[in-house]
Amino acid sequence: FIINMESLEFKLANFFSVLWPLGFFPFAPRTTISLVAAYLGYLTNIYFGSIFTLIFGLITGILGWWATKIYIEKNKNKDPSEVVIDEFSGQLIASSAAGISPLLNILAFLLFRFFDIFKPSIIGKAENLSGATGIMMDDWLSGIFSAAILSILIILGL
Repeated sequence: FIINMESLEFKLANFFSVLWPLGFFPFAPRTTISLVAAYLGYLTNIYFGSIFTLIFGLITGILGWWATKIYIEKNKNKDPSEVVIDEFSGQLIASSAAGISPLLNILAFLLFRFFDIFKPSIIGKAENLSGATGIMMDDWLSGIFSAAILSILIILGL
């Protein structure tokens, strides 16, 4: 019994980078995965605390970078639409700042999608980085920008 480690590595990378089967969702897979991550982030905030949501986002980000790097090496497309681990990770970062407030969690989702779609400033530049770093970085920054805005709103008591 021989295991082909290269094949196993690609299968794992494929599974994680597209968050099988969600990356192949027929309608708006990136928004869909952001909604899934927002909901999981909200539940994690409630049951374990926001720090665990942030850790979850960072771990999926590291795993996502590895998986995406391997996935795109075998793919002709620079940023395949089925790769959604970047949205998942970035949304969790945004959701980590929202705490247990349903309203702030909805706002975290909306802010994240705004930054991820329109890519203002440094976010758009980050997307142009090569390889897995470019794919992941714009979503991490979208999550960080969203979390920063939420944190400012919380500090101001709004």
